Amino acid sequence: MKLIRKKWTKNRYINGSEGVISIMLVILILPFFSVAAILVEAERYQSAASLLDESMGSASSSVLEDYDKYTYQRFGFMSVSPDNDISKEYKDFVGFNSENTSRGAKARLWK
Repeated sequence: MKLIRKKWTKNRYINGSEGVISIMLVILILPFFSVAAILVEAERYQSAASLLDESMGSASSSVLEDYDKYTYQRFGFMSVSPDNDISKEYKDFVGFNSENTSRGAKARLWK
């Protein structure tokens, strides 16, 4: 019994025009999905940056609101009491504000 060998050509994996449409669709759609994914990630970054900026502004206003009332009444200018640790208060306010802001953003997102 003789085995019949197929003649192997240079393009043995190309079988006519089968699958050409699928490959064309992949080539055309892949860049669009890539650009869409990049734009979504850029928007997430911008949103996080704006939330952090908002919480930092609110924290700095809260820290500056705790001024020494005696020096304001006596001399007419606002100053912070030396008993207060400003950096600790600022970190606490930033943590509190960003935690609440992110909760609010999640609540607005899922409503």
